[in-house]
Amino acid sequence: MVQNRLEQLRKRQRDEALQAQQELLAGVPTPSKALRARGNPSVDISQIPIDSAGLSNVDDNPESYYPEMSPQPVDLSLIPPEQREIEVIDSLTDRFNLVSSFSLRY
Repeated sequence: MVQNRLEQLRKRQRDEALQAQQELLAGVPTPSKALRARGNPSVDISQIPIDSAGLSNVDDNPESYYPEMSPQPVDLSLIPPEQREIEVIDSLTDRFNLVSSFSLRY
């Protein structure tokens, strides 16, 4: 039962992280969620001007790009096989695991 609950929490965290990532990529928080937080769930989103939120997609001082800024490609054949099999987890899952293990100890 506890395992099922943990899996549900992990799934919810992944979904929330994905939604937050999509909102960041869009550059604007999801208006429907923002408006629901203000108690107005039935506002037509298409009529909300982006500038009224104080957000703009134009950067006044864009940083110049230099090829040295990009990371060098990694030759995967140089990585030992046991390290290629390491599970990659996102920061939310890592934090959840850390907090869970701490709360089980104390």
